Amino acid sequence: ILTHRRPDGDTVGSAAALCLGLRAMGKTAAVLENPDMTPKFAPYLEGLTCAALPAGAVPVCVDVAAPNMLPDAFRHLVGSIAFRIDHHGGDRSFTDMELVDPEAGACGELIYDVLMELGVALTPAMGEALYVAVSTDTGCFRYANTTAHTFRVAAACAESGANLFAVNLVMFETQRLQKLRLQGWMVEHTRFLAGGKLAICPIPGEIEDETVFLSDTCAYAENEQNNERHQVNYDGELQSRSVFTSHLRAFSTVLTITSTATLLWPPSGMIMSA
Repeated sequence: ILTHRRPDGDTVGSAAALCLGLRAMGKTAAVLENPDMTPKFAPYLEGLTCAALPAGAVPVCVDVAAPNMLPDAFRHLVGSIAFRIDHHGGDRSFTDMELVDPEAGACGELIYDVLMELGVALTPAMGEALYVAVSTDTGCFRYANTTAHTFRVAAACAESGANLFAVNLVMFETQRLQKLRLQGWMVEHTRFLAGGKLAICPIPGEIEDETVFLSDTCAYAENEQNNERHQVNYDGELQSRSVFTSHLRAFSTVLTITSTATLLWPPSGMIMSA
C-alpha cells in the first residue's frame, strides 16, 4: 500500500486501516515505508510497514491524486500500480483500476466503504486509523467537505471501540512550540489589502528554518467569517522551496504563503508574489 509524499492523516490512516482490514481477511498486506513520514503519524503504521516492495506484490495507492504526489522513492512504481483509491476529482487517472469519489470528504470514507463491502468487522485499531483519516482531512468535521457520510464513518469508528479522545488530543489539541512561535510572527507581519478583505503573510525561508514549521504543514488559509481553517492545496504553477500539495480545498480571505513564491490564485486569475 502506497501513501503520498509529505503524508498527512488521510493517507496514513487510510493505508493503516486498509492494511489491517486485509490482514484480518487473511491476506498478506503491508504499507511501503514512506521516507517523508513524520513522528506525528508514524505510530499509526507501527508493525504494518515493509522497507521494500516484496516480489509478486500488487501495489495499491491511497489518497494519491496524481503520480507526482508519490514520494520520489516510489516514482519508479508508476505504471505498475494496480489500483488507486482516492477522493480527489479531475482527469488524473494513472492506474488501470481505481475507486475515486470526489464527493467524499476524505479517502478514509472510501476505505471504510471498501472494508464494509468486504465484510470486515472494524477493530479498535482500524477504527482509530479511519478516524485519523476522516477527522484530519475535514478539519475535525468543520470544513465544507464534511458530509453526513463522514459522520456515519466517524460513528462507526466510535462503535469499534477506538479511543477517539486520544486521536483528537494529538491531532487537534496539541500545538508544537515552533508552530506557536510562527503564529506569533505572523500576527506581527500580516499585511491587509482591499480594505481589510484580504490578508497576506509571506513567510521568509529563514523564519521557516527557525520555526521548523513545515514538517506537518506547508500552508493554510483561515476564513475569518466562520473561523474555520482550511489547508491550501493547489494545482498550478508554483515555484517555491516549500512543497504544496494538490487540490484547492476552499477559497478563503486569508492566505499564507511560505518562502519565495508566485501563486496563480483561481478563480479571478489574480497573481500574488511574495
